[in-house]
Amino acid sequence: WDEAGGQFLQVLQKKPEYLPARGNLAVCLQQTGEIESALAQYRYIVEKEPKNLDANFNMAAAYETKKMWDDAAQHYKQVVQLDPKHFMAFTGLARCLFAKGDNNSALVLYKHSLELNAKNYFAYLGIGKVQERLGQRKAAIENYTKAVAINPKDYLCQSALKKMLESGGGRDIATSLRASPQ
Repeated sequence: WDEAGGQFLQVLQKKPEYLPARGNLAVCLQQTGEIESALAQYRYIVEKEPKNLDANFNMAAAYETKKMWDDAAQHYKQVVQLDPKHFMAFTGLARCLFAKGDNNSALVLYKHSLELNAKNYFAYLGIGKVQERLGQRKAAIENYTKAVAINPKDYLCQSALKKMLESGGGRDIATSLRASPQ
């Protein structure tokens, strides 16, 4: 990321207004944990092109990293307005609402995200987290299991499922999975 960021900086030294290089630099900065610097680049892009889908989405993710839920939500909403089928923006917006304690709205958005892309394991993970918070252990385990089935290598999905199974919530689901037709 550092090497790529250096390359984009070289491009910007020659063409400071070249927004694609600025956006790629911002991604590199974000990946190396330089969130404030990445946000500065995204702000510059959005100021020049308010309807830049990638800049708004990545800016939302950067704000989310900083737990700035309202700012993140604002940019996820902008992405959804620009592209009503952007399932990851709905998922991000749901995470923001969940973080702020709005379980019902988060659940609606996670489910809508799944309507747009049934393979969105982030949405299953999010639904599971909402259900876990609401004490719906069996349903949470079912959704964590779906998330792991879609992406078995995702650490967050694996750890959420493992935590629920180890805390005693797995007995009910194991029984229901054996009883349900395959």
